[in-house]
Amino acid sequence: FSALKSGVDEFLTKPINREVILSSIEKVFARRQIIDSNLRNIINSKISESLAPNIPSSFRDWNLALGYRNTGNGGGDFILHQSNIDSETLVLADVMGHDECSKFFSFAFAGYLRGLLFNPEFCHNSNFLLEILSNTTMTDKVFSQTMLTCCVINLSSDNKISVSTAGHPPPLLITKNSIEPIATSGIMLGILENAEYDKTDFVLNAEERLLIYTDGLFDSVQQGHSRDAFREQLYSSLLSSMDECIEIALDNLLQIFDENNQGKPTDDVLLGLIENKKR
Repeated sequence: FSALKSGVDEFLTKPINREVILSSIEKVFARRQIIDSNLRNIINSKISESLAPNIPSSFRDWNLALGYRNTGNGGGDFILHQSNIDSETLVLADVMGHDECSKFFSFAFAGYLRGLLFNPEFCHNSNFLLEILSNTTMTDKVFSQTMLTCCVINLSSDNKISVSTAGHPPPLLITKNSIEPIATSGIMLGILENAEYDKTDFVLNAEERLLIYTDGLFDSVQQGHSRDAFREQLYSSLLSSMDECIEIALDNLLQIFDENNQGKPTDDVLLGLIENKKR
């Protein structure tokens, strides 16, 4: 009894036969697996909590509505926010994979990006931030073990926005009558040494909105379903909800997404709608 209290997993008394020994070994391994599984679940839960979107719905001149869904493992997608003296910066990223490793890399990248965002120069020059991140992803022993896509959005005064992307879907500009992708593109991070990225500047008028999203929005379309038909559903919802508040418009998108995936998406998705407060 004292041996068990001190941490011994199992003890046997002689004489012992082969079956008893094998049974005891199996019990010890089973208990260890349960302990390891519980520990992984605790760690995964803590990381998932830290990566969950935690951004104000309103800042400076802008309103933002965010929503997300994950496959159950989660951790692949995350969004960060940094407030500067004269602007707001959002970084939307998608780390490849949906397992525990993906969650770890997302946590590591999020921490690194938070540090970069404290530098106002990186926030104002979204393309420069991606260039720094790409070089790090290529050379760092940890970050080079995975891949990610990224979209950096800087929201400044006078309705001005700048966007840079790296292997990431471009934001969608939504007007009263049309939906068009912002003309921006860039190679995935960590592919080429000293890769350069462009910055696209534009004005988001009071009657317009911007949709940012990770590729799971369309990649999760169920097998046998038409991606074009799903896209038409989303676009129709975005246009018909232009007179609704931004939160309702986003909820409508998530409802369509959930119906298409029957509550079981095959890829993580994180999406957000941005509008000017003067709307």
